[in-house]
Amino acid sequence: MPGFWKTPLGDISPRLGFAWQMTEKPLLVLRGGYGIYYDEHSGNIAEATLGQPPFSTLQIVSGAANGAATLQSPFVPLVLPDSSYPIFIPRTPTSVPFLQGTDPNLVDSQTQEYNLNVQYAFAKDYVLQVGYVGTRSLHRPGQIEFDQALLASPQNRIGGQTTNSVNNVTNRLPFAGISEGSLFTQSNFIANYNSLQSSIVRRFAHGFQFQGSYTWSKSLDETSGSGGSNLYELFLLTNSQNNPRQAYGLTDFDRAQRAVMNFTWQTPRFQSAPALARIMLSDWQFSGISVIQSAMRSPSWTSTPARFTATLKTVRRERE
Repeated sequence: MPGFWKTPLGDISPRLGFAWQMTEKPLLVLRGGYGIYYDEHSGNIAEATLGQPPFSTLQIVSGAANGAATLQSPFVPLVLPDSSYPIFIPRTPTSVPFLQGTDPNLVDSQTQEYNLNVQYAFAKDYVLQVGYVGTRSLHRPGQIEFDQALLASPQNRIGGQTTNSVNNVTNRLPFAGISEGSLFTQSNFIANYNSLQSSIVRRFAHGFQFQGSYTWSKSLDETSGSGGSNLYELFLLTNSQNNPRQAYGLTDFDRAQRAVMNFTWQTPRFQSAPALARIMLSDWQFSGISVIQSAMRSPSWTSTPARFTATLKTVRRERE
């Protein structure tokens, strides 16, 4: 059955891993893994192109402009009947159509994930882990403004223009009569993530356990900081629309550093204490978690503050 883009038949996802016990005393283990994962594009990509002529119209009316609407006639102005389509909007010197298109050769997004880490049991009930975790993402969806004005020069005349200014943008468009903001959806963008991850774990013993982890990372892509639409999973390319690599940089959600700590402590039974003390003090469990992380860049190219959060939980366990 035909669709908006071709059905992928080669999304094979191999995964492999290994574990090597290098020494027994002290226990030292080397682990690693590699896998390929695929992500199907959302149907919202196609939906983003539905509200445009000639076979549909987009009508958004709210507030006072929609005051004449009633439950019996909720659309003002009235929705056009099917017989009115197709509708071809005439071009005028001051109005050109805005178009959206989707590449029929979209391919599913692919992410390659790989890691290598060392686990070291340096003391009883303690494990230290240090490793590298990275991903490489290919065929990410995004949009380009395909009718971006070209750069003219005396040696390269475009539309009769030899200079570049706001006033002659229309003359330098590669596709005359189409809005320069018209969009085309592609799946040829990339992203990368690299991190150093470490953790120390104390297994539950004598009523206490603890875990602390620290990550130092960097996340990079080509479409962050451009606005676009979270709903349609489509972000825009900035600056030159013909060179995605020039926009390669930190992602909007990049956090360079993140530390997480948690613990659980169970009170002792106080077997030799008086009965009232045993009832009041025994079978309590305290747990807590805290997060310290660096600032995250927002799509407006500003930074959100670094944050510290902590949670403490106390529960009374029922006697077994």
